[in-house]
Parts: sequence; C-alpha cells; structure tokens
Amino acid sequence: LRGGIDYHLNEKHTLSLGGFGMIGGGNSNSLITNKTTDYTNGSILRNYLRNNSDEDNHPGMNLSLDYKFDIDKKGSNLLASVAYSKFSRESESSYILTDLINAGKSDISQASNGQNNELQIKADYTKKITESSRIEAGYQSTIQQRSSPSSGFDNNTNTEINAYYNLFDYKEQNHAAYFTYGNRFFNNLSLQAGLRAEYLTKESEYTYKDANDGWAEKTVTIQPKSALQLFPSAYLSYSLPGNNEFQLNYTRRVNRPRGRQINPFRDFSDSTNISYGNPNLDPEYSTAFEFNYIKSWDNHSLSASAYYRF
Repeated sequence: LRGGIDYHLNEKHTLSLGGFGMIGGGNSNSLITNKTTDYTNGSILRNYLRNNSDEDNHPGMNLSLDYKFDIDKKGSNLLASVAYSKFSRESESSYILTDLINAGKSDISQASNGQNNELQIKADYTKKITESSRIEAGYQSTIQQRSSPSSGFDNNTNTEINAYYNLFDYKEQNHAAYFTYGNRFFNNLSLQAGLRAEYLTKESEYTYKDANDGWAEKTVTIQPKSALQLFPSAYLSYSLPGNNEFQLNYTRRVNRPRGRQINPFRDFSDSTNISYGNPNLDPEYSTAFEFNYIKSWDNHSLSASAYYRF
C-alpha cells in the first residue's frame, strides 16, 4: 500500500509526505537425495532423504518527508529528504531427514527473525550554469541497526538445540558527500568529473551458546571499524562525423558485505554443506577503466566495449 501528498508552497517550493507499507510471505519445499558410495569396495557409506520446508513473512514500512526548491527555469534545484524504514523477516524452517540405512529419522526446526531499521538524511543540489555545463553536489547520511535472533528445536525430543542459537546485532553509519562537474566543449567533446567521500563506522556483536561451558551464553564483540574513503570518477565522450562516438570512463567503487555474508547464523538446510557468515569481512574496493565505441544509423546501432577492472 503506497500513498503520498504534495503541498506546493508556491511555484518554487514543494513539500511532499509519502510512505508505503507491505506485507508478504512465501513458502518453499525441496527434497534432497544423498547417496555416498565408497568406490574402492562398492559399499554405501550414507543414503538418506532430506525434506526441507520453509515459511516466511516479511512485512515492512517506509516514511519520507521531501522538500524541493526549483531555483531557476534552467533546471537548477535543491532536493532534500528525511526517510525512515523498518523491515523484518520472520522465517520458520523444517528439516526432516530419513536415514535409509539405519531406518532413523530426525525432525528439526529452525526459526529466525531479522529486524532492520534505517534512517536516511540527504540533500542534492544541481546548478545549471549554461545550456552545456552544470555542477552537482550532495550529502547523505545513512544510519542502520539490525538484529537477527535465531534458534533451533528438536521435534523428536521436544528440546532446544543449543548449537543452533545465535543473536547477531549490527550497527552502521555511512556519511557521504559528493561533487560533480560536467560540460560540453566544441559540440563534440563532453566531460564529467566527480569525487565522492564516504566516512563509514560499524560495530557488531553476536551471542552463542558454548558447548565447552555447559551451553552458557557467550557474547563476542567484533572490533569496531571506521574508515574514510575517496571515490573519484571521470567520464569522457567524443563524437565524430558519421554518428560515431567514443567514450572513456574511470570509476572507483566499493562492494560492502551485507546480510548473511557477515551474520554468523548457521544455515543447516543441507547437513553436508553448512554455511555461515563472517562478521570480520572487509569491503572490496575496485577500480575500473572502460572504453566504449558506438556507431548509429537510422534504424540500427552497433556498440562495442572493453574494460579493465582491478
């Protein structure tokens, strides 16, 4: 469900209030057949059927307050907004394993309930200097807080599985500012260059039950991290007669680990391939150069590109 209202203070100033709420869910079922044979003597080491089912709900909501200032008729403007969102994902999983060799059966349930709260404040300024040149500048702050408790239960014995217990809390703040300048020269050369600075801080901790200490709860605090990074970018395009165009781009980007990549929650859906995240993962920084060629006709176009990324 989505709704919003715009209030025009005058021809140049507009206030907007909007939001949406959602409910959703899903379920899945899968059957895994596993048979492991020792080929040296032909004996069967393991032979079982595993029936996995999952049912989840993921409600969420977002509220935003926006302000727009149309500075002039050239297209210069100022945009500012404050937004708050809250999303959750409740999951109930069941793993039933039937051992075809020993005629045994295990019935295990695993539950998780992830919560994600986010506050975002941003402002973007665009100044159109001439018909061919413009500058853009902006600022954005994003504050996130996530909590992901999970637990396991043995339905055969009606007891909690301590090894499945996990509580992961994560906090992150990202403050960024950018500046971009673009211009077109001689009607055939376009240039855009920009710089984005990001200051990120994050901290997390997780709680588990230690088998070596009578399944007592232990909390591990991950060393807080903070970093200031610069991300330059440049885009150059040159047009030639006959609808030929060359483009050369340079960017530096970041790919940060998210969600299950950093959550030490253990996924037991496949007993032969248990997966879990690493909260100590660092971001991946990449630098890329890209060269493009574009040829256009009245009804056709041809494009080719090559890039190098480190």
